[in-house]
Amino acid sequence: MQAFILDVMFGEDQEEEALKIYYEYLALPGARSPEAAEALERIEVETARARDHLATTVLPAVLADPRSSPLVQVAAEVTPGDPGAIWPNHEPSQALRGWLSAVVGVSDQLEVGITVSDFASPGNPLVF
Repeated sequence: MQAFILDVMFGEDQEEEALKIYYEYLALPGARSPEAAEALERIEVETARARDHLATTVLPAVLADPRSSPLVQVAAEVTPGDPGAIWPNHEPSQALRGWLSAVVGVSDQLEVGITVSDFASPGNPLVF
């Protein structure tokens, strides 16, 4: 999550933050110190890898778990949510529109609050 702040930073601030994130999460003991650009590139690669792992492995496993059945059933029965509830400046891809609409529709039926942010957009905006 910290890596997404790099999308809205520039220059020395971005380089300093990239190196902090690199040393906190990616650096191996005794490894050489990278240049800021190299650290930033490695962070981008690892962030994409983590996002892909969550989307292709973790989420399907959670949805396949029998304990998720009530949530999956509610989502299957939900009518699309109010498109006005989504941030008007956000244009989700065609593939995500149905999913986002279902989340909006399901959110009214749950006892917890839900927020959705778009990690693919600069600044990671909160869209619902």
